[in-house]
Formats: sequence, structure tokens, C-alpha cells
Amino acid sequence: MEFVFPMSGRLLAATGHVHDQREAVRLEDAETGRVLIRLRADRSADGTVRGMTRRRLAWWGRGLKIQAGRRYRVVGVYNNVTTDTARHAMAHLVGIFAPDDMRQWLPVDYEDPLYVADLARYRVGARPEQHAHRHTP
Repeated sequence: MEFVFPMSGRLLAATGHVHDQREAVRLEDAETGRVLIRLRADRSADGTVRGMTRRRLAWWGRGLKIQAGRRYRVVGVYNNVTTDTARHAMAHLVGIFAPDDMRQWLPVDYEDPLYVADLARYRVGARPEQHAHRHTP
């Protein structure tokens, strides 16, 4: 999957999610093919995924520089060790992103149907005032 970041910033941490028979997920610079991050799956001998590695990219540094308008690619690395056809051949890369300029960050559209549906699914209020912590005596 290829995508473009709408603003520049830094990727501070990353992890992934893969289904069984995947070995890894990686982030590449789609324009150069350079691998920027590779996250490996912890797999058993039969290919069952038990977990994923995590990378703290800003632990001692500033994180991975991401450029606005540049194409990036997420790649799932697959290695099926069984004779069965893969049922779930997908991979996700998840990260914490800090924009260089927070003024470029778009405000939340509280009326967006996808936003409202996501919050309803988890029974969370759609507006900030609905997220207030409730304390019981």
C-alpha cells in the first residue's frame, strides 16, 4: 500500500499487526525503495504469530523524518510454512507521528459519519465534553 503524508514531521515509535504466516511488516520510501523500518513478527515453527516487535525511534534521537508530499509504502512480508492457502494475508504498520507544525493538523470533524460511527461502536461520546471523567463516590 502506498500513501503520502499530508504534512512533515517525525515518526516517534512504530509497531505492526500481521496475521499468521507473515514474517514482518516494513515501511519503505516508495520513491527510492529504501527500507526505513522493519518490524518482525515473533512466530512459532508453524507460522503462528505470537507478537510483533516495537521500535522506539525517538528514544535517544528525534525519530524518523517524514516528508510531506513524499510517497511511502507499507509492505507485508509473507512466508507460508504450511500447505494451506493463506486466509488472512494482511499487514498493518501503526505509529506515533509528531507533525513539525501542529497548526497544519486538521481539526476533528465531529459530524463526520465515519468518526461518529467509530465512537458509537466503542460507546464513546462524539464531542470532547462527552469524554469527561465521571467520578463516583
